[in-house]
Amino acid sequence: MNNSVREDLFNALNDLREEEFKNFKWWLKGINHNGKPNIPTAHLENTNQRDVVDLLIQHYGEDALEVCIRVLQKSNLNEVARKLEETLQKAGTEETQPQQLLLQGSCPQLQPVTAVCFPTSVVQPITDAEAHQLPASSNAEAHQLPASSNAGAHQLPVLSPYRNHVIEKFQRIEDPNATPGEYVSLNQRYSKLIIVDFQYSQKEREAEILATGMKHTEIISQRDKSSVTIGTLFNHDKYGFIPQIVVLQGAAGIGKTITAKKIMLDWASNEIYRGRFFYAFYISCREMNLHAESEKSSIAEIISKQWPGCQVEENVIRSILKYGKYLLFIIDGFDELRYSFDQAEDSWCSDPWQEEPIRIILKSLLKQKLVPESSLIITTRPTALEKLHRFLEHPHFFQILGFSRKGREEYCYNFFGKENPDQATQAFRFVKQNDTLFTMCVIPLVSWIICTVIKQEMERGMDLQKTPCTLTAIYMLYLSSLLKFHHKESKDNAQRKLKSFCSLAAEGIGKQQILFMEEEVKKHSLDQEQSLSLFLNENIFKRDIHCIQTFSFIHLSFQEFFAALFYVLKGTEKWHSQNPNRNLQALLQRHSIYFESVFAVGFRFLFGFLNEEKRMKGLKKDFRCQISDKSKDLLLEWVKNNITQKIYMIDLKWITQDNHTLYLYNSFNQRIHFYLEKEILSYLYETQDENFVRKALSAITEINYHCNSDMELMILAYCLQHCENLEYLYIRSPTSLYQADNELFLPKNEVRSRLLNLQMDCEPLDEGYMEHFFKSLTKLRNLRVLRLEKLHFTESCSTLLVEVFRKNQKLKELNLIFEDTSDIAMELLCEKLQHPDCKVETLEFQASEAAMIRYCSRHLAEVFRRNQRLKELKLYLNNISERAMEILCEGLQHQGCKVEKLWLSGEAMTESCSLHIAEVFWKIKELLLVLKYPTEGTFQRVCEGLQHRDCKVEELRLFGKYMTTFGSRQLAEVLRKSQRLRKLWLWIQGLRVEMVKTLCEGLQHPDCKIEKLCIHEEFLSKSSSSDFVKVLKRLRELQLFFCSLPENVEEVLCEGLRHLNCKVENLRLEGKFLKESFCRSFAEILKKKTSLRELDLLSNDTNNEAVEVLCEGLKHPNCNVEKLGLGGKFLTDFFCSHLSDVFRKCQRLKELELIPINNIDTVVEVLCKGLKYSDCKLEVLRINGEYLKILRGHSLSFGRQIARIVKIIHNLQKLYLHGDCFSDYEMKLLCEELKYARHKLKELWLNGKYIIQNGEWMEMDYTTRAEVSNLRNF
Repeated sequence: MNNSVREDLFNALNDLREEEFKNFKWWLKGINHNGKPNIPTAHLENTNQRDVVDLLIQHYGEDALEVCIRVLQKSNLNEVARKLEETLQKAGTEETQPQQLLLQGSCPQLQPVTAVCFPTSVVQPITDAEAHQLPASSNAEAHQLPASSNAGAHQLPVLSPYRNHVIEKFQRIEDPNATPGEYVSLNQRYSKLIIVDFQYSQKEREAEILATGMKHTEIISQRDKSSVTIGTLFNHDKYGFIPQIVVLQGAAGIGKTITAKKIMLDWASNEIYRGRFFYAFYISCREMNLHAESEKSSIAEIISKQWPGCQVEENVIRSILKYGKYLLFIIDGFDELRYSFDQAEDSWCSDPWQEEPIRIILKSLLKQKLVPESSLIITTRPTALEKLHRFLEHPHFFQILGFSRKGREEYCYNFFGKENPDQATQAFRFVKQNDTLFTMCVIPLVSWIICTVIKQEMERGMDLQKTPCTLTAIYMLYLSSLLKFHHKESKDNAQRKLKSFCSLAAEGIGKQQILFMEEEVKKHSLDQEQSLSLFLNENIFKRDIHCIQTFSFIHLSFQEFFAALFYVLKGTEKWHSQNPNRNLQALLQRHSIYFESVFAVGFRFLFGFLNEEKRMKGLKKDFRCQISDKSKDLLLEWVKNNITQKIYMIDLKWITQDNHTLYLYNSFNQRIHFYLEKEILSYLYETQDENFVRKALSAITEINYHCNSDMELMILAYCLQHCENLEYLYIRSPTSLYQADNELFLPKNEVRSRLLNLQMDCEPLDEGYMEHFFKSLTKLRNLRVLRLEKLHFTESCSTLLVEVFRKNQKLKELNLIFEDTSDIAMELLCEKLQHPDCKVETLEFQASEAAMIRYCSRHLAEVFRRNQRLKELKLYLNNISERAMEILCEGLQHQGCKVEKLWLSGEAMTESCSLHIAEVFWKIKELLLVLKYPTEGTFQRVCEGLQHRDCKVEELRLFGKYMTTFGSRQLAEVLRKSQRLRKLWLWIQGLRVEMVKTLCEGLQHPDCKIEKLCIHEEFLSKSSSSDFVKVLKRLRELQLFFCSLPENVEEVLCEGLRHLNCKVENLRLEGKFLKESFCRSFAEILKKKTSLRELDLLSNDTNNEAVEVLCEGLKHPNCNVEKLGLGGKFLTDFFCSHLSDVFRKCQRLKELELIPINNIDTVVEVLCKGLKYSDCKLEVLRINGEYLKILRGHSLSFGRQIARIVKIIHNLQKLYLHGDCFSDYEMKLLCEELKYARHKLKELWLNGKYIIQNGEWMEMDYTTRAEVSNLRNF
């Protein structure tokens, strides 16, 4: 097989776009040519054009061209197929024709190639034959050199010395920070850039500017599908025309110059444009600027200076210029030219030997007055396009968009080299964790900066986990690079321009504007082309019958960078005073606690600029810029006021709208996670100022953090070291196993599908980052609750966690959900959990199925036997073996085990396992079971255990999706026979009418001891009124959950509650029940003298009419309610307007319990508005932290807020704070406030401890003992 066939195949395939090439490979798999076996599918995976050419030749030999043509036709690439077919027909003569044409009596004898030394892995020299060889093509005639009898007139020089000179010149490039003599290989460093040949619409451009992370990756991936290669720039356009002038436009640092140099290198190496261009010449506009305005030259002189040694005979230059059609001029950096092109129209040059000022030569070359048949490639920034376009006729415009996602990864590996793949992997992983950084790595200059910084840190032996490679630092380096390497201006001018860019950016942020009209840009004194092109892109969009010109920063994050700098710089006060709504203080006030996306990244920069020593030192030196003194104080105060309010508001509608059973299970299992917003922690990390961070976090007591990446874990580890008063820490990793439990009631195949998709999107946290995180935990001293989910728990992590136990004597609750662990790691951990000094009372644990079977169960059983303080145990077991369950249960049955509350969840309930679980019931008082799909035998064994006379279970919570009729009979039997069971929580989906009837019969039985029943509306919907009435005759407490309130459920409930035999004293309604018809009926029930004494209402919707009707019932003289509990959306301004009337008119109502779902501050406002009257009879107030225990939604002023309530409610005598949700630090604030407050409190109770009893302050065993003891005699 001769080389020309290989070249023809490659050229044909190389002309295809990415999507076309994919289609070609798909058709190739099944071409079935003359009975020959097809190329195996596996061989075609992940192949490029060169690979496919080799495969075609290997499988089909001489038929490779024919096969390729057939596949192209099937792929509907008929034009490419036609050209290749013409090539096949001329195969007999095309090998010698080009050389004959080239040497046909017009060229001297070829001279040997001058010896040049090339290092290994660089481009090899071109031989004479290669230098002149033209591939056969359908356009062969277009590339033929005209024959002539005048040898001297058409004498062409030998190409190979020139090509080799170009290779020698362009194969090496210098990094911007290179030392003398330091260089890198262009081919080894170069990564493919996205180059497109069409203009995007305004909407598409705005989307690209705004997007980050996955959204930006999706947009760029779509662009990449339409990308062309540098070798196809002169292909036919969509109208069939071959361009003569190509313009490559792109922002500063996007890769225009390296692309131009790559074109030169690939041309000289015979990789591209073979047969189209015999000579290519590179003209650097930056170098042209070195010539004086009056200095003259000619295009012939410019060409001659590019020759080896700058020496070439005049007749050689003349021979080259005779074939202008085969010449390519690359003009790099048009936007950088300092020359004015506003000369008269007659100031042209058409003679290549005529000497004229450089500006005339370049202008004539662009206008094609000079060497008119030559082709041009011009690179420029978008802001110079308008000026450039005036000189060009029919140019073909291309945009360089930067790297694709794959290109960014390729660049990273190219930068570190083949000898350092591990470093490249580590660096790319590091960058990928930060959405904004990874998005900006689309710009090659940013990729170079990041890789350079990371490489230098690695060479110094630094861990990336400890490297403060912040967003602000990278952007500052980018700013410096642009100004240093892409722009030359005095410091005074640079300072003025910088402030102008900052003011433009800030104005845009204030208006939520990313595209600026020309007059808006000029308003900020930005009217010089070179200044504009440095940071702004020019965009031209069609609007009606016109085109409009707009400017934008290359990405929203860069606009936010400049805007943030503007807010904190000295010298912008005048602009601030003229725009009072756009100063830093106003910005902070607008930035709500929900952190809208507007200016989210900008806030990171605001804090990053505060580090004057590390960040602003260079800015101060280069631009004489300083940070305003007030900025640091304002930002510190803002953090302190907002950091504990940074949680998502809880909306019960969101929780219950799809699956009430899931909501109920989660709420009582304390597994609803709403997170402390991570933005503020990321802002603090940006500062890298330990004193500032310590002050900002001094009062933080709880962090609930969903960690999605190594970067976020690094940010958290940094901040934790400065959280002196942290008491609650919940950490979740990207692929938390809790996801499986959160999908508890989904079909198995759907659960697996969701988990698979989740794991595909997330990478496990790196072990090194994990160890760094655990080290930060050892610096905490006040930790009370620690929850770690889905972590890779190694031996070193275990050692560090043991150190946490040793240093935190207050640690009472430990929740460990491990992704992976080892025998040694578990042994170390459990040994410490067994130690007498271990204070852990609640243990929650989950590990992988294999780990539980091999070693976890054995080590945990030892903990159960030896830990005398462990009272509550939560185990999440998936497909556990019978032996592992037996070992666990033996530990629980041991006489030394003190566990009284047992929660079991997961697919653990096989029949054999249930036998072992049932044997534990003689020790357990409270039992929660999640029965996903139990068999009849499994449920029977559990029920037999619950019926046993030795069973001590007093409270039973059952969750699940499935129950059989047999199962309902078994449970009814438990209700009849159990002598200790008093409370039943029953949330089983899919109950049928006959099952509910069976359960009601069990609840009605004279021997049933159930006093409290918790059910959902599905149970009521399947129950008859008569059955429910009989159930209510025996109950003292009823708790109901509503996802909706159907009419039949409303009727059953109201009929049961109004019945004379109803004995319910405590009623709790939760969910979606504020329906006017129901509230009217329920208000009528309240007006009767019923047995109802306690009423709790937690609504997740609002209905003012229903609330008003309900309040009328509560205010009625016959209403017997003595204690009212309120939560959810009841705590609104509308309700508080009725609250005071309720407490004044209801003679018996003297106790109020509040169950905050959202921020405690809201609750305080409701109380202060509704209970401020002197005749309010409220004597007892309870604040129940049932939800706040997990969510901790109160602000730093919580203690003071509670004190405010005490002062406002004049008759208040008892205050109870439940739920273990209030930290020692907050109680300290409360005590300090009460010290000077006038109040009538006789009892102040906190989580089982009296702080005030009988009006006396009590001793307290926590850090504020000294403060409290000082108040005893108050």
